[in-house]
Amino acid sequence: MSILITALKLKESNEIPLEMFKCVIPTTDLSATDENERNALMLACEKKLDELALELIKHGDKFDLGHIDRFRQTALLISLYEGLHDVALELIKTKKSKPDQIDHNDTNALVLACEQNM
Repeated sequence: MSILITALKLKESNEIPLEMFKCVIPTTDLSATDENERNALMLACEKKLDELALELIKHGDKFDLGHIDRFRQTALLISLYEGLHDVALELIKTKKSKPDQIDHNDTNALVLACEQNM
């Protein structure tokens, strides 16, 4: 597990300044995952750390932006569940986010976006 994932798993991770996270991004394996197969981008979305998520998307050439976790979710799905519409739009723009992925709730990004009037 990478230092970035370890920091994101902390209960207080939303209190860590964005600049601290940004410092470790260049030297971190962004494809590393936790026990639920979630990468740093997915965890940032889950914690509603939209600025960090947007920063990680900029480094999308270093890892799979459409990575699927053990719940069959992607960062795009998680960002929509959490209401991070700016993050979701950036992920869609990359064309690497797998918007047709169906998760454990039998839903996909299009359904969630429609439900949220996005």
